[in-house]
Amino acid sequence: MQRRVHIVVSGRVQGVGYRASAFDKAKSLGITGWVRNLPEGNVEILAEGDKPSMEAFIDWCASGPRWARVDDVQVSDEMPKGDSSSYSVFIILWYSIPYSFFTKTFPFSINKLSNSIRSLIIDINFW
Repeated sequence: MQRRVHIVVSGRVQGVGYRASAFDKAKSLGITGWVRNLPEGNVEILAEGDKPSMEAFIDWCASGPRWARVDDVQVSDEMPKGDSSSYSVFIILWYSIPYSFFTKTFPFSINKLSNSIRSLIIDINFW
């Protein structure tokens, strides 16, 4: 059975590799979704996977990577998509750029990426 959650992590979670570590953890657990920094200093995650993997991921979010200091983790359950129609990989978004920006901007469909590509990092820097 699938579980889909929206997670907001607060504390010292930016500039400590939290997004990259969340990406690695999600990838290792077979979780799909995205992670991004928020302007107020929190990290936001939308993730979906099987219930045991999601429990392990949420537990990991409470501690994060070595240099992070997690003060709070807010978890809200959402209706699972189950078919991964929104995404088929776990990606890192840059700040509060909406996921829809990427699906409308890039000439390829994230859902149609080859099965051999199991990860995708999107990190846009505005100068």
